[in-house]
Amino acid sequence: EWWYYTGNLATADGRRFGYQVTFFRIGVDPAPANPSRWAVRDLHMAHLAVT
Repeated sequence: EWWYYTGNLATADGRRFGYQVTFFRIGVDPAPANPSRWAVRDLHMAHLAVT
């Protein structure tokens, strides 16, 4: 599953930029055999670009 946001930004002196940020969630194991609170159920990551 993933979510992304894009948009445009401008500085006070008129410079313009575009941005894109994406957040990812990867379901690894909804019910791991190990009941530990440290057991991995989901992995999360993100990436960002500004141009």
